Amino acid sequence: MYKLGRRYRDPKLFFFLFITVSVLLQATSLNYLRLFSVKPQLPIIGVVLSSLYLPAGWALSLALFAGILKDIFSIQYWGVNTFLCPALSFTIISLSRKISLDDLSVRACLICLSLITVNIAARIIFIILGQQTVSAGAFLRITFLESLYSSVIFLPLFKLIKPVIEG
Repeated sequence: MYKLGRRYRDPKLFFFLFITVSVLLQATSLNYLRLFSVKPQLPIIGVVLSSLYLPAGWALSLALFAGILKDIFSIQYWGVNTFLCPALSFTIISLSRKISLDDLSVRACLICLSLITVNIAARIIFIILGQQTVSAGAFLRITFLESLYSSVIFLPLFKLIKPVIEG
């Protein structure tokens, strides 16, 4: 298997590029990977992993960057993702100090729960702001399928990126 050179193993640069590319893919090419009208949330996977592998300052900065990019490429109220991504990152950083998140299945569950939490928080924010939202049944279907789909995509994706982020 091809080993990356030492200069290509900077996890900060890797997560910056991963988040940038995943937000661009989210807005364009991932539409071809839709399953039951949902697509995997790669930017949130990047936020979760950067919160687990990077120092707190870098993780929060990249989460803020991911939120800004998601807001730029979305049609929702501007600022919701800019608030939710760093809040998610801060929560994961705090949680990772309390419990061990080293197992792959635990990380996949963390991504699933993170997406459910972000979707519910965004829905509450939209209701408070008076934006029209989808029915509760459609919201729950989308939330749980999107979370499950992203967790399933995370498993092979992590095997690909593990050599870069763990060195």
